[in-house]
Amino acid sequence: MLKLNDTSEQSILNMLVEHKSITSKQLKQIETLSNEGGKTKLETSFELNITSPDKILSVLADSYSLPKVELKKIVITDKIKQLAALRYLRENIIVPFEFTSEIIKVAIPDSSKLGLIKNIKNITQLEPELYASSLTEIDNFYKRLENRLYQESLDR
Repeated sequence: MLKLNDTSEQSILNMLVEHKSITSKQLKQIETLSNEGGKTKLETSFELNITSPDKILSVLADSYSLPKVELKKIVITDKIKQLAALRYLRENIIVPFEFTSEIIKVAIPDSSKLGLIKNIKNITQLEPELYASSLTEIDNFYKRLENRLYQESLDR
């Protein structure tokens, strides 16, 4: 599973509390047990069955009126490969999955990425359209991308 930074992880948990998907009591339990077990808060919440990547995706999409995207259906083209390799997008766990001459469609796993729209536009020179995707889908997309890059390096 992808390792989110503390800001992203807390953003997800706060969103779940705000939308009554988890309680404050459950959040405290997650925080306590994650500190004791040396795991991330999200890993702990998944192990306790308090939430899931699919639940997070649903709350994100519903809360911010974002369409959902299934990244497993996306074919990784050379242009997507080029954009996905951009360090800024990768570090911020933003997945470019489609583009036109004016628009770049990107998948995000949490609401902390909403504030990055201007930066995405500056880096890509394209107008970003945001879509919600689960952490699992984003992780699997990056694994597919890495496998493709590895295969291409062997073919040379």
